[in-house]
Amino acid sequence: MRYKVVKKTNCHRMKAYIFTSYYYPHVGGVERYVMGLTKYLGKHGIKSVVITCNTNAVGRSEKYHGVGIMRLDCWHILNGTYPVPKLNKNNIRLIFGIETSCDDVIITNTRFSVVNLFAFIVRKKNGIKLIHIEHGNSHVTPPGLMARILFHMADHALGRLVATRSSLCIAISRRGKEFIRHIGARKVVYIPNSLDMEEWLPSRGSKRKHQVIYVGRISSDKGLEYLIGGFKAFNNGKYKLLIVGEGAYRKTIEQACLENIYFLGNKNVNQIRILLSQSEVFVNPSLREGLPTSVLEAVSQYTPVIATDVGGTCDIISRKSGYLIEKKSSEAIAQSLYQIVNDRKSAHRRARQAYKNLVDNFSWERNIKKIIKLLIAKLND
Repeated sequence: MRYKVVKKTNCHRMKAYIFTSYYYPHVGGVERYVMGLTKYLGKHGIKSVVITCNTNAVGRSEKYHGVGIMRLDCWHILNGTYPVPKLNKNNIRLIFGIETSCDDVIITNTRFSVVNLFAFIVRKKNGIKLIHIEHGNSHVTPPGLMARILFHMADHALGRLVATRSSLCIAISRRGKEFIRHIGARKVVYIPNSLDMEEWLPSRGSKRKHQVIYVGRISSDKGLEYLIGGFKAFNNGKYKLLIVGEGAYRKTIEQACLENIYFLGNKNVNQIRILLSQSEVFVNPSLREGLPTSVLEAVSQYTPVIATDVGGTCDIISRKSGYLIEKKSSEAIAQSLYQIVNDRKSAHRRARQAYKNLVDNFSWERNIKKIIKLLIAKLND
């Protein structure tokens, strides 16, 4: 695909206004994606401002790693899983105070986020292009009737608005590309989720321990009960299971746990990198995904991966580069754990293949160039 680049628009005059429901200090896959995006846009001379919901009740504005953050007052509904910006004076003043130039662009994330409505107000007021990045690949079906009704309405109203009215949609997984087309998007490009390879260099010299690890949110859609069931069936007393992360579902999960299962809470990047490099297996038992950042992180440490075949996981893990299993199956997890410990040579060969795939296709250094090329092309349409 070729693009005509007009001289009037270049990286060094462009500013990206990035809208996302969650951002620092909140921790999650989309947040890490946006952090990587802002960092690598900055490396190419493009400044970023992140507009997000103030889910952690911190300051309304600050700079974090050189990136400006504007936070909207919000309600945090559905057990803290769905932030809704308030229509109050503070938010109206913030949104209508955003002044842009013709070289600037708006980037939204996740189609059903209510914060996207504020992005469309900024686009309408300033007459600039809006690019949407889609992290999902299926309709959301959370537990609870009210939650399902709300997400259904958001997907078919707000989701369709974002898909059809954006100048371009970027999908971070192949399944996501097909899904956003199903929602109504006409112009869709696949540029996969990416990892900061500078930050995730392999930890050399770490000795693998008899431990299995999970890293991610502790929520009902992550399938942790199946991981715990599979680990119990597999474990002969020599292994321990580490669960890294936090979430409202933690207390429920802890009630089902026995010995040799440890909840470590949130950890920083360096701590996670070391834990992954010391673990014999990483398991992602999720029931739904975009293209999971935690899997990319595990691959960066040459850690063998067991993962459910949901969302874009199959873009990074295949049966030649890991252990791709059906969801909701403790038996499949136990069988894969047995397979890894009984044939470590094969497990390590698959881990090396996964790492090669990561370097070739999932690095920010590589994929940011594709994103910038598309941004410039759209600004010059």
